[in-house]
Amino acid sequence: MVMAQKEFYGKDGLKVTDEMVVLAASALVQLTFGLEGYFLPRFYKIYLYPTIF
Repeated sequence: MVMAQKEFYGKDGLKVTDEMVVLAASALVQLTFGLEGYFLPRFYKIYLYPTIF
């Protein structure tokens, strides 16, 4: 559900793979455990960085 609702982008030339999207979506779900409004409607674009920023 999260993967269908959010758009994932790579920064600095990072090519986003399906595996990266699954890992990022999983981390997002972990952050929302226990919340009633877990859809986070304000976050519709998720940027992935190739290194620590």
